[in-house]
Amino acid sequence: MLSRIFLVLILSAYTFALHVYLSNGDVKCFYEHLEPKNLLWAKFETALVSDKIVSNPGVEFNLNVTVDETFDNGHTALRQRLTFVDEIVFTALESGEHRICLRSSIPNPDYKLWVKLNFDISTLRLPEVENAQKAIDARDRVGRLITRLESLRNNQRAIKASEKAAEDYSNFVHSRVLFCSLLQFAVLTISFAVQFRVLKKFSWHRH
Repeated sequence: MLSRIFLVLILSAYTFALHVYLSNGDVKCFYEHLEPKNLLWAKFETALVSDKIVSNPGVEFNLNVTVDETFDNGHTALRQRLTFVDEIVFTALESGEHRICLRSSIPNPDYKLWVKLNFDISTLRLPEVENAQKAIDARDRVGRLITRLESLRNNQRAIKASEKAAEDYSNFVHSRVLFCSLLQFAVLTISFAVQFRVLKKFSWHRH
């Protein structure tokens, strides 16, 4: 089952092993706090044992394992029936306490189940997830860059508009000043001409 997980980087956190005996109807539970992307890998080796009679591999039994999210009202996130040698792989999606339970069913009361468990808690990092996150980060950076460029472009437009307005105002003021100067020059010219004419007539009358 673990071989079906392609292209993953697994950073092992810790591993532990134990064994338990289960009679008919017994339930054994273990509790682990898992963080998002934590990988729980559990391997089970099961044998039928009896103090009264020789082991009979033909004896039927049911052994089920469940992984429950106790922080979510005991929601069962995984349920699997186990064979003599089996394993489960569970990836936590949320942070919180998880309950791993074994439930046995043995019709023959002379037998018990001996179960050896190997637990490995690791951190799972999927390249696909990382690539997707990188793509999202790159998109966000491009978006921020576009926003910044648009802001700079708007500032440039505003500066150009301000410069144009200042240039237009300067041209307007220059035109008014030039007009006023020409008007003043015309008035002075006319005034000089009138005064010159008056003086000329006055001088003519005296002669």
